[in-house]
Amino acid sequence: MPADLHAFILTALATLVALVVAARLLATGRAGPAQARAARRAVPVLGLWLAAALALSHHGFFAAPDRFTAADWPGFVAFAALMAAPPVAVLLAMRRSAGFAALLAGLPLPFLAGLQVYRLGGGVFLSLQAQGRVPDWFGLSTGIADLAVGLAALPLAVALAAGWRLAVPAAVAWSVFGLADFANALATAFLAFTGAVAMQPAPALIGAHPLALAALFLVPLAVVGHGLILARLLPQMLVRRGVPGLSTGV
Repeated sequence: MPADLHAFILTALATLVALVVAARLLATGRAGPAQARAARRAVPVLGLWLAAALALSHHGFFAAPDRFTAADWPGFVAFAALMAAPPVAVLLAMRRSAGFAALLAGLPLPFLAGLQVYRLGGGVFLSLQAQGRVPDWFGLSTGIADLAVGLAALPLAVALAAGWRLAVPAAVAWSVFGLADFANALATAFLAFTGAVAMQPAPALIGAHPLALAALFLVPLAVVGHGLILARLLPQMLVRRGVPGLSTGV
């Protein structure tokens, strides 16, 4: 798959996802005045986040696409911080704004699960691995895991909407797996960057467009989605298993 096609797919995917999330936030905001205010504030922020991620992706973070150097430390720290910033910002906003917390709490679980069908775009890692542009383990593990999460997203959304008994534990397990996918990718990149594990090529391509766009926008968005699902369903699952002192929180 040509590099230009990779860029087109991930850029179009990020834009489409942003539009879908914006529309869903505005629709959910109709539940009340506080939610409506929160939605009107959140949608522009979402657009600015996408624009910033796109600009930073084009700028790049590392000197070369196939290796890390000592001079890449500032870029690596900035890259990691920018990935972590959106989920942290969402958590802080939920704590400070009851309207924003209510807005996110009103997002339907089937939507949160089904949205992550966009993880099918992670199949580009398999293409990059086949071309020798990313390390074998990094490309295969990330690509296969992303495809698995994306393929399960819509069936899981249907199961949640239908209220199937196994939908709750399945959604919890799916979210944990989805987060583990990101943890594996980040750990692999960190080990390669620090030299703890030798990789040729190094996964430095994640700091260049379009993979950096995915890392700065699509990945944090997925982390937030998984976090919202776990926050709502994990207590419910534990209550069903008879763990004392918990409420469903749904």
